[in-house]
Amino acid sequence: MEPHGGNTLGRPAAAIVMIAIFVLAVGCVLWPAGNPPLATPEPTARGVVAELPTATPAAVVTSPTVVASPDSVFVACPLEQQNAALRATSQPEWNRLPLWACYDLELSLNPEEMTYTGQARITLVNRAGRSLETLVFRLYPNAPLIYGGQLSVIDAVVGGTAVTPTLFLSDQTALRLPLADPLPAGEPVVVMLRFRGEVPVDFGGSDDVYGIFNADSERSVVTMANWYPLLAPWRDGTWYATPVLGEGDAVVSEVALYRARIMVPAGWHVVTGGTVVADRQVNGYHVYEVVTGPVRELTLVASPAYIRREATVGDVGVVHWGLEEGDVGWDEALDVARESMELFGATFGPYPYAELDVAAIPMRNAAGVEYPGLALIGADLYTGADRSFLPVAVAHEVAHQWWYAVVGNDVLQAPWQDEALTTFSSLFYFEERRPTQFTRLYKGYEQYVRRVEQEARQQGQELPTIAQPLNAFVGRERAYGAIVYLKGALFFYALRQELGDETFFRALRSYYEDYQYTIAPPGALLASFEDACGCQLDALYREWGVADGN
Repeated sequence: MEPHGGNTLGRPAAAIVMIAIFVLAVGCVLWPAGNPPLATPEPTARGVVAELPTATPAAVVTSPTVVASPDSVFVACPLEQQNAALRATSQPEWNRLPLWACYDLELSLNPEEMTYTGQARITLVNRAGRSLETLVFRLYPNAPLIYGGQLSVIDAVVGGTAVTPTLFLSDQTALRLPLADPLPAGEPVVVMLRFRGEVPVDFGGSDDVYGIFNADSERSVVTMANWYPLLAPWRDGTWYATPVLGEGDAVVSEVALYRARIMVPAGWHVVTGGTVVADRQVNGYHVYEVVTGPVRELTLVASPAYIRREATVGDVGVVHWGLEEGDVGWDEALDVARESMELFGATFGPYPYAELDVAAIPMRNAAGVEYPGLALIGADLYTGADRSFLPVAVAHEVAHQWWYAVVGNDVLQAPWQDEALTTFSSLFYFEERRPTQFTRLYKGYEQYVRRVEQEARQQGQELPTIAQPLNAFVGRERAYGAIVYLKGALFFYALRQELGDETFFRALRSYYEDYQYTIAPPGALLASFEDACGCQLDALYREWGVADGN
């Protein structure tokens, strides 16, 4: 994601460098009077759920069955299905992956009311290294910042026993489930949840949202990030759950496997991370079946308005989903996605998934947002004055497939770890493929960082360093963009100059290979460069302010 940037997307194309400071973030609420709702077929989505060939909530509530093997994640999400979402040459060593869960999800979208119902059968294995007495799930759509919607759990069954969930955190984004008996380390349990959500319309009139959980009434585009209860990560002996901040990214999650059945009105397209392995018509609805391979989250976009264009990079399908008014930018966005994927794969290591989708969506405060296998790009970048920033946003979000989707990090404690490296990677794309634009961007980044730092000195303020946690930048969006994204990218260029290209890129390839599908600490990234050069880089790290929080 690129930083929250107020109204910067409305500025002229000549201000591309200023726009670049603030870009990739993430929106919501009711249909405004006078605007037609999205078309709604009959019967309602809720009425069709029972007809899908999967277990109903009632069947799970009465069942005491719990998968009895620690390999239950692979039983619930069979690998022969999951492999469909992966390149044949990128099959992981499955038994070595830190998989906590298989999510078996169902979703039914009601566009008339802009609500949805769903159910989740989550088979998880306790990898905490100790017995667990509770489980914690995140309900991110409830956050008034970034999301602005609603997600509620109707009922919960854990290991065949109905339990009473408890919401906590000030923004109601965490749900605690008690366990009837402690779950021993290494043992599995099945969690069944029924849930209901409300998607805000046209950002809900809020200036605090991004558009990642939003229904656009004019374009009939519904974007649903983190639409289901998502297991919180286990960190340092406890469940890791904090309120959502208004800057940066919100989600820290371990990789998991997903199977999903997504039901939308006939004629609607569904765009997700992962791969659609089947689709069919059911009573006037379209049901898409999706598998993902190992991913951190599953986001979807649904619309009857999308127009599909596609290309390939080797055996990877690259699919662009465009809106009609942005047709002048379709080819460029697809070309940048294809070229950057090709470059990053050759430089950092192979992209593991069989497909990458790039979709234009209406956004506020952002130019794009990354999800595993899915890059969301602000629709306004395809038209008008902002078109010159379209390739920057696309290259940035594609780079996040390496730095966030595959190699994860704690985006709350070390947002620079993916954002600075991603901004460097997107600059590297321009350096290799569009050198004239690279020179303009690089110089602009340098100038902007100097300006922000000079203004802070004149005002007697001390700016956070690159390695500071996200909460150090609350209310300081300009500093967040300048320091974390841009100065962080300049740090990697300084490090590259220090080490030389061969050593520098060898370190990144090793980091990518060694930490795939994990949440890597920032010290792991820094150590990769020292290991590659056989040298100490402490002085350089301190000079650039990346040594904190290793």
